Amino acid sequence: MAKIKNIKIKESMGDRILNLFIGFILVLVTLIVGYPLLYVISCSFSSSSALEVGSVILWPVDFTLRAYDFVLAYKQVWVGFRNSVMYVVLDVAWSMTTTILMAYPLSRAYLQGRKFYTMFFYMTTRFGAGLIPLFILK
Repeated sequence: MAKIKNIKIKESMGDRILNLFIGFILVLVTLIVGYPLLYVISCSFSSSSALEVGSVILWPVDFTLRAYDFVLAYKQVWVGFRNSVMYVVLDVAWSMTTTILMAYPLSRAYLQGRKFYTMFFYMTTRFGAGLIPLFILK
């Protein structure tokens, strides 16, 4: 195998300006998305009196875990968590099983009707699950 030499590509001024602009946009989007997330996390660790006064801006004020104690003591949270884990495990097992059982036969060139089945499964990926209810509502 031939070695590829390190080739340095010189960027033009337009490329540099475009890269700076793209970097600025990415930082701006990160801040727009990141601040609300950080704010919610800060509120979850702040005391209720600090939230009522509105003193929480970026970092937690009067750090406490009382909100987590309250939420985790509620029985329905654990039922929902158990259901979520159960659905994930069962769905992954079901998806893996059906994918393996369909992918192997479809990879064989001698399977009769292979093109039909391939298009049938491919077309189901092109339409979202909410397409029919959305169509009925409009």
